[in-house]
Amino acid sequence: MIVFKENIYKKIQKELSKNPEFECGGILGKCENCITAFEYDKTGSNKSKNIYFPDVETLNVILKTWEKENINFCGFVHNHPNGSAELSNGDINFALKIINNFDNIDDLLMGIYVVTPDCKNNNLVWYLVRKDKVDKIYPDIIK
Repeated sequence: MIVFKENIYKKIQKELSKNPEFECGGILGKCENCITAFEYDKTGSNKSKNIYFPDVETLNVILKTWEKENINFCGFVHNHPNGSAELSNGDINFALKIINNFDNIDDLLMGIYVVTPDCKNNNLVWYLVRKDKVDKIYPDIIK
Protein backbone atom coordinates (compact mmCIF):
# COMPACT_ATOMS: atom_id res chain seq x y z
CA MET A 1 0.00 0.00 0.00
CA ILE A 2 1.24 3.48 -0.88
CA VAL A 3 0.55 6.31 1.58
CA PHE A 4 1.09 10.04 1.06
CA LYS A 5 1.37 12.78 3.64
CA GLU A 6 -1.45 15.19 2.80
CA ASN A 7 0.85 18.23 2.61
CA ILE A 8 3.05 16.47 0.04
CA TYR A 9 0.04 15.49 -2.07
CA LYS A 10 -1.17 19.11 -2.07
CA LYS A 11 2.33 20.38 -2.88
CA ILE A 12 2.46 18.12 -5.96
CA GLN A 13 -0.90 19.42 -7.15
CA LYS A 14 0.12 23.04 -6.57
CA GLU A 15 3.49 22.81 -8.31
CA LEU A 16 2.25 20.87 -11.33
CA SER A 17 -0.67 23.27 -11.78
CA LYS A 18 1.68 26.22 -12.32
CA ASN A 19 2.63 25.24 -15.86
CA PRO A 20 -0.44 23.55 -17.38
CA GLU A 21 0.62 23.97 -21.02
CA PHE A 22 3.95 22.13 -20.84
CA GLU A 23 5.10 18.89 -19.26
CA CYS A 24 6.92 19.36 -15.98
CA GLY A 25 7.52 17.18 -12.96
CA GLY A 26 9.53 16.16 -9.96
CA ILE A 27 10.77 13.35 -7.75
CA LEU A 28 9.19 11.53 -4.83
CA GLY A 29 10.80 10.36 -1.61
CA LYS A 30 9.62 8.11 1.21
CA CYS A 31 10.42 7.25 4.80
CA GLU A 32 9.39 3.72 5.58
CA ASN A 33 6.18 3.26 3.55
CA CYS A 34 4.98 6.86 3.44
CA ILE A 35 5.67 9.46 0.73
CA THR A 36 7.09 12.34 2.75
CA ALA A 37 9.03 14.33 0.15
CA PHE A 38 8.48 15.91 -3.24
CA GLU A 39 10.96 18.06 -5.11
CA TYR A 40 9.68 20.02 -8.08
CA ASP A 41 12.19 19.97 -10.92
CA LYS A 42 12.48 23.72 -11.56
CA THR A 43 15.33 23.33 -14.03
CA GLY A 44 14.06 20.34 -15.99
CA SER A 45 13.22 20.88 -19.63
CA ASN A 46 9.54 21.67 -19.89
CA LYS A 47 9.41 23.37 -23.25
CA SER A 48 7.28 20.66 -24.84
CA LYS A 49 3.64 19.70 -24.50
CA ASN A 50 4.62 16.06 -24.88
CA ILE A 51 8.00 15.46 -23.23
CA TYR A 52 9.51 16.27 -19.84
CA PHE A 53 13.27 15.86 -19.44
CA PRO A 54 14.37 15.79 -15.79
CA ASP A 55 17.45 17.79 -14.80
CA VAL A 56 19.34 14.71 -13.61
CA GLU A 57 22.33 16.60 -12.19
CA THR A 58 20.20 18.87 -10.03
CA LEU A 59 17.90 16.05 -8.91
CA ASN A 60 20.91 13.88 -7.97
CA VAL A 61 22.00 16.64 -5.55
CA ILE A 62 18.53 16.50 -3.96
CA LEU A 63 18.74 12.71 -3.72
CA LYS A 64 22.07 12.95 -1.86
CA THR A 65 20.48 15.37 0.60
CA TRP A 66 17.52 13.04 1.04
CA GLU A 67 19.85 10.11 1.68
CA LYS A 68 21.36 11.96 4.66
CA GLU A 69 17.81 12.51 5.96
CA ASN A 70 16.87 8.82 5.49
CA ILE A 71 14.48 9.68 2.66
CA ASN A 72 14.54 7.10 -0.13
CA PHE A 73 13.86 7.97 -3.76
CA CYS A 74 10.73 6.09 -4.85
CA GLY A 75 9.43 7.69 -8.04
CA PHE A 76 8.52 10.50 -10.37
CA VAL A 77 5.41 12.52 -11.02
CA HIS A 78 4.78 14.73 -14.03
CA ASN A 79 1.85 16.35 -15.76
CA HIS A 80 0.17 15.45 -19.02
CA PRO A 81 -1.13 18.65 -20.61
CA ASN A 82 -2.78 16.54 -23.31
CA GLY A 83 -5.21 15.16 -20.69
CA SER A 84 -4.03 11.54 -20.92
CA ALA A 85 -4.24 9.61 -17.66
CA GLU A 86 -2.13 6.73 -18.97
CA LEU A 87 1.62 6.28 -18.76
CA SER A 88 3.18 6.65 -22.19
CA ASN A 89 5.59 4.05 -23.54
CA GLY A 90 8.32 6.61 -22.88
CA ASP A 91 7.20 6.91 -19.23
CA ILE A 92 7.30 3.14 -18.76
CA ASN A 93 10.66 2.77 -20.49
CA PHE A 94 12.09 5.58 -18.34
CA ALA A 95 10.90 3.81 -15.17
CA LEU A 96 12.26 0.45 -16.34
CA LYS A 97 15.64 1.99 -17.12
CA ILE A 98 15.89 3.18 -13.50
CA ILE A 99 14.67 -0.15 -12.08
CA ASN A 100 17.12 -2.12 -14.24
CA ASN A 101 20.10 0.08 -13.35
CA PHE A 102 19.75 0.18 -9.56
CA ASP A 103 19.96 -2.95 -7.41
CA ASN A 104 18.01 -1.38 -4.56
CA ILE A 105 14.98 -0.37 -6.67
CA ASP A 106 12.43 -3.11 -7.42
CA ASP A 107 9.56 -0.83 -8.38
CA LEU A 108 8.96 2.81 -9.14
CA LEU A 109 5.96 4.97 -8.34
CA MET A 110 4.93 6.99 -11.37
CA GLY A 111 2.32 9.72 -11.10
CA ILE A 112 0.49 11.52 -13.86
CA TYR A 113 -1.09 14.87 -13.10
CA VAL A 114 -3.86 14.98 -15.67
CA VAL A 115 -4.48 18.51 -16.92
CA THR A 116 -8.00 19.18 -18.19
CA PRO A 117 -8.72 21.91 -20.77
CA ASP A 118 -10.35 24.20 -18.19
CA CYS A 119 -7.72 23.31 -15.53
CA LYS A 120 -10.55 22.94 -12.99
CA ASN A 121 -10.78 19.15 -12.89
CA ASN A 122 -7.09 18.23 -12.84
CA ASN A 123 -6.30 15.04 -10.94
CA LEU A 124 -3.47 12.69 -10.01
CA VAL A 125 -3.33 9.13 -11.31
CA TRP A 126 -0.76 6.70 -9.90
CA TYR A 127 1.01 3.62 -11.24
CA LEU A 128 3.50 1.20 -9.75
CA VAL A 129 5.99 0.05 -12.38
CA ARG A 130 7.80 -3.26 -11.88
CA LYS A 131 10.07 -5.19 -14.22
CA ASP A 132 7.24 -7.46 -15.33
CA LYS A 133 4.08 -5.34 -14.96
CA VAL A 134 2.48 -1.96 -14.44
CA ASP A 135 -0.38 -1.57 -11.96
CA LYS A 136 -2.69 1.38 -11.49
CA ILE A 137 -2.85 2.09 -7.75
CA TYR A 138 -4.93 4.19 -5.39
CA PRO A 139 -2.79 5.58 -2.58
CA ASP A 140 -4.07 6.60 0.82
CA ILE A 141 -3.57 10.15 2.06
CA ILE A 142 -2.90 10.86 5.73
CA LYS A 143 -2.47 14.08 7.74
